[in-house]
Amino acid sequence: MFGPGRFRRTRQAQAPQQRRLTLMERRAYETLDMPEHAPAAEVKARYKALVKRLHPDANGGDRSSEDKLRGIIQAYNTLRSAGLG
Repeated sequence: MFGPGRFRRTRQAQAPQQRRLTLMERRAYETLDMPEHAPAAEVKARYKALVKRLHPDANGGDRSSEDKLRGIIQAYNTLRSAGLG
């Protein structure tokens, strides 16, 4: 009735656990306007789209969005260095 393995879950049956995000990682997702734990491919695509839109060369040399662009780059680098992006 209570033999070995009767109530034990196998490793394969257990759901994979996601690690908790650090505050910097959560802020990076917010900066990129992405949900937490978004797939790396989506993060990279969002990053590329934002850089393309905010880059001064794409805006006729307008540097008003330069600070936002720096934040986007820093957010992506944070996620990439954590292996999330």
